[in-house]
Amino acid sequence: MTLRKATLLLTGFGTLALLAVLYLSTHSIIDTSFLILEQAQTRRNVERAKNAVNDELQKLDELLVDWAVWDDTVLFMHGKDKSYASSNLNDRTLASLRLSAIVFLDTRGRVVLALGVDPGKGTRAPLPEGLLDRLQPGSSLLVARQAEDRLKGLVQLTHEVVLMASCPILSSEATGLSAGTMVMVRPLGSREAAAISERILLPLTLEPADSPLPTDLAGHGRLALGQTRVQPLNQDIVAGAAVMSDIWGQPALRLVVRQQREIMAQGNQALRQSQLWLIACGLLFLAALFAFLERRVLSRVLRLSGQVEAVNVSGAELGQVDMPGTDELSTLAGRINSMLNELQRSRQSLAVQYAATEAQEQYLQRILDSIQAGVMLVDPETRRIMEVNAFAATLAGRTREEIIGSMCHGFVCPSAQGQCPVLDLEQEGEQAVRKLMRADGSTRSILKSVSRIDRGGKPILLETFIDVDDLLKAQEALARSEETYRTLFMNTGTATILIKEDTTISLVNQEFEKLSGLPREQVEGRMSWTEFFSSEIVEGMLRHHVKRRVSPELAPRNYEAEFINAAGERRLVRLTVAMLPGTTTSVAALEDITEQKQAEEQLRHQAFHDALTGLPNRLLLHDRMERSLESARREGVEIGVLLMDLDRFKDVNDTLGHSMGDKLLQMVAQRLNSVVRRSDTVARLGGDEFVVVMDGPTSAEAVARVAGHILDTFAEPFVLENHSLHMGLSIGLAMFPAHGDTPEVLLKNVDLAMYRAKERGRNTFDFFTDELNDQVVHRLMVATGLRRALASDGIEVFYQPKIMEPGRRITGAEALVRWRREDGTLVQPDQFISVAEDTGLIMPLSDIVLRIACTQAQAWRQAGRKNFTLAVNLSPRQFQHPDLAARIRAIVEETGLPADALEFEITESTLMNNQPETMETLKALVGMGAAIVLDDFGKEYSSLGYIKKMPIQAIKIDRSFVSDLPNDEDDAAIVQSILTMARSLELRVVAEGVETAGQLWFLTNLGCREFQGYYFSPPVPTEEMTRLLLSPDPFARLDATPQA
Repeated sequence: MTLRKATLLLTGFGTLALLAVLYLSTHSIIDTSFLILEQAQTRRNVERAKNAVNDELQKLDELLVDWAVWDDTVLFMHGKDKSYASSNLNDRTLASLRLSAIVFLDTRGRVVLALGVDPGKGTRAPLPEGLLDRLQPGSSLLVARQAEDRLKGLVQLTHEVVLMASCPILSSEATGLSAGTMVMVRPLGSREAAAISERILLPLTLEPADSPLPTDLAGHGRLALGQTRVQPLNQDIVAGAAVMSDIWGQPALRLVVRQQREIMAQGNQALRQSQLWLIACGLLFLAALFAFLERRVLSRVLRLSGQVEAVNVSGAELGQVDMPGTDELSTLAGRINSMLNELQRSRQSLAVQYAATEAQEQYLQRILDSIQAGVMLVDPETRRIMEVNAFAATLAGRTREEIIGSMCHGFVCPSAQGQCPVLDLEQEGEQAVRKLMRADGSTRSILKSVSRIDRGGKPILLETFIDVDDLLKAQEALARSEETYRTLFMNTGTATILIKEDTTISLVNQEFEKLSGLPREQVEGRMSWTEFFSSEIVEGMLRHHVKRRVSPELAPRNYEAEFINAAGERRLVRLTVAMLPGTTTSVAALEDITEQKQAEEQLRHQAFHDALTGLPNRLLLHDRMERSLESARREGVEIGVLLMDLDRFKDVNDTLGHSMGDKLLQMVAQRLNSVVRRSDTVARLGGDEFVVVMDGPTSAEAVARVAGHILDTFAEPFVLENHSLHMGLSIGLAMFPAHGDTPEVLLKNVDLAMYRAKERGRNTFDFFTDELNDQVVHRLMVATGLRRALASDGIEVFYQPKIMEPGRRITGAEALVRWRREDGTLVQPDQFISVAEDTGLIMPLSDIVLRIACTQAQAWRQAGRKNFTLAVNLSPRQFQHPDLAARIRAIVEETGLPADALEFEITESTLMNNQPETMETLKALVGMGAAIVLDDFGKEYSSLGYIKKMPIQAIKIDRSFVSDLPNDEDDAAIVQSILTMARSLELRVVAEGVETAGQLWFLTNLGCREFQGYYFSPPVPTEEMTRLLLSPDPFARLDATPQA
């Protein structure tokens, strides 16, 4: 950079920096002052907005007092002014009040009248969402009893913030007892915000306090209650925001005021004018300073600089400079002229010396370039390369110019810096193999020689070198190859040997020492490989040995053989043999596969046998059945298949534990094997299921005899530690080819036969029949259709009324499920309930029935039948689900039906099961408030002892005891006993199946009061049941008094 530029830049930038500092300081001070004024004004405007909202609230309070403290309102609340609402609360009046809701509540907090209004349209509208939740009994809005205790303020509803005021309803004199509370609600929406904005002449936004902040205000976090935030939004707009609390002191409403930044605009305009004057003055000063420096200093320096640059350093004469005057620059010009004269004399002396040196250098270079080896001269003081010949430069891949002047260390000297053998270690010379660093980063090995010489009285180092890289690489490759192959051989991880043509082992590795049990010194060169194999297989292996040396393709490369180690132990090995190329020596690898073969055999056994009993599993059973069936087809004989399932094996696991259950299964397997023939197959399918396959020839009679023999054998108890267990078997029988011609079909059909045996009472056997298969297909079709019905609203509920005598009042009904097929036909429950239980559909089916019935029962109760009770049946299978009570509770809460309006009917078999889960579920239902009714009482296990212990509240006499009344004396005695027992236990009794007036008369005389049956009504759909409930005398067609 020139002096002129530097001077101009320094003075220019200095002046500009000073102006910038003045500009920024004045700008900061004035800006801060105006910003404080702007913030103060914005805070005042926010307070104006808050006062405007409070004014609205005050007006609402005054309006409320006018209405609440009024004799007419008191009369209305006491029910004495029927025209109050129509005359005072018409649409026109409500529209003028600008309210969104007006609510009248009695002294107990109950709503007497609640009107919702659309303030914009002046028409009726729904009450604001969440309003009535704020007016629940006990609310602080409803506790005031004097006019001066009334409340007003902001209230946060579900979707909006409103102005709300409450006042006790008093006479016009504001005396006496309060007749209730009156509440007025005025919205605070965009329309009200616009009205307030127009009144205070400021843009105003009203938002719920918990709503997200506007985007332009969201950068500083949420507003706290009582905090007023002022925030400039841009160059033209500033915003102020604050949060107002509700009646209970919680944040409710956020006010946002946006206004023009007029104060800042006026301040900025005044600041700009003053700064423009400051800049103008600074620029004038800068221009005057520049003119003085240019005239007195810069132009003369530039002239002197030009004269110095014009001196001809390459010519014969250097020339002179000229600077008139008497100042410092003129003195400098004279001294420059003296220096130029001295320089001229030195140039002439150097020209003579240069000519002599150049001739000497050319002579030396011709000598160096004629040598066909690398030559390099090094200055011992600087250790820099002084000269290098062409051969060395070519070998290094560099030019002479690149090499000369560089350090010798690192170029052809591998020693650490400061460890030069000649210069540092004071050796006379050096001769060694070194690495030459080439230009491309590669290296070449050289044989280097270093010696000291003297040149013109100055000591230098003479280094010569020849290229030995290719020779060394060949030697190293040979050594590495030999070491690599030896390392691989010795460390393959497999026993490996080298074998000579005469079968002698010439080399072994460590793994072979371990395999043979002999040290290598005893094997190498002393033993033949034939000594490690039995004589039975050595002859064949020797033939391979000879053929392999004729041609490797004539002998196998891999085969297995039995190896005998030094201890005489026989190990199975896999041999891999190959010839070493170009020799008569072969290499053999011996892999010990003894454990592998044993593991494979063990895995094969585990894959096809049951781990617990050791019996064939399903896979092996299927394979053996395939073979047996193929043999039977060829020979034209029958085969028998028996499928056995232990009866109540689950009880053993539950009571004695799974370990005892496993021991029992092992004993069962042993007992089955002791019964059948050795040629028969006994297999375990899993769990407690076993299969016996009787190979042919056999017959159905023979298979039946074997099944009977098995049952007889199992009649003897199993003794497990201190327990004696009697285990029954349910056995299914099937024959090939009569009952199936594949393993899959036979096992499926024998499974059906086994379940038929269980249904017949367990501990028996049964043959497969075609009817069994038809039943399975039918049940499958029923299950498929039932699933579709559950998914497509195909389930309906019918109701059979329960009657109370005398008076024939309908007190409730039993809910009975019906399945409406797609063609419109109704399916009775006895045709699909058992399928639903077996397939697990009973739970979703019961949920649907309970939900429909509870919903309808609640509707009838709300329609006036407040004491209506609903009876719902529970299946024994449902009690196997531990969440049954929770599912019922959820449905009852969902439908709103009181739990004490429910009765759950269960059978005696459910109670007799007496499982802990069943009792816990029953207690949970009773704890909800529901009643438990014992259905079909007397049909199964009727016992006074267990009924006393069970959580039941009522019993239903089975229809089988009612159908022959009053003629059957035995049934009459049973019914009378049931009624007597129920009275002693304080249980309600319902007689079901009442179909005649005689039955009703007889039961009534015995003291029975609740009835159900076709005499009154069959199960009917919802519409018919509703008609019966609404009818004043639904059974007028019957005799008024039961008669015999």
